[in-house]
Amino acid sequence: MDMMNGVSLSLLLFLVAPAIAIIGVIIAYFVRVHFMLRRKAEREKLELREKISRDLHDDLASTLGSISIYSSTLQGMKENQGTSGAALASKIADLSRSALQSITDIIWMTSPRNDSLQNLLSKASAMMFDVLTDNGIRFIEQVELPAQEIILSDKLRHDTFLILKEALNNIIRHANASQVTFRAGCKGRHCTLHLADNGKGFPVTELPASGPGGNGLVNMRRRAQESGIDLRIQSTIDSGSRVELSFRI
Repeated sequence: MDMMNGVSLSLLLFLVAPAIAIIGVIIAYFVRVHFMLRRKAEREKLELREKISRDLHDDLASTLGSISIYSSTLQGMKENQGTSGAALASKIADLSRSALQSITDIIWMTSPRNDSLQNLLSKASAMMFDVLTDNGIRFIEQVELPAQEIILSDKLRHDTFLILKEALNNIIRHANASQVTFRAGCKGRHCTLHLADNGKGFPVTELPASGPGGNGLVNMRRRAQESGIDLRIQSTIDSGSRVELSFRI
């Protein structure tokens, strides 16, 4: 009997030791995963802060600088009611509205309440409608999304909106278009956005591959690369331009 008890105890000890080791490995694994996820969240938070800082600089620094210059010029003029004074006052008003809109957009993008694809496209469509209507350009919207809310990462949502905003600004400044179409749809795990105009177009060979700062095509490509967005820009002389964004959801 004592021998059997001894054998049972030895067998128990033989089984317990590996079990304890396995439990220890599992605990260590989950601690490591938790640590890695925490580091990843902290890194993403830091990257978002850096992006917001950069966007504030890109969107507002030059605008506020121009407002300051125009204001100083206006104050130094003897006849503020003349044609030149009125033109400067109009520029200051336009730049002030632009700066206010940039601040509003950044506040919207950083709010966790607006983290879905549906909210993003609603915001982008409203922006396009307002800007295009103010400039006498017809706006056509064709958005087909699933009813279920699609949550996007802050980085992807942020860069997608700013790419669309810059593409819209390019249309207003350069395209001389009378109609703009915005289409969006999802298939499986991929979403595709199209922004097309019927303007004068430009030679695609003139698109810069790289370049300094600014909020032009170079920044659009940089944002797309950072967020894993497949960005394609197509244009034909006298047949308009098309910007396509495709990303995984």
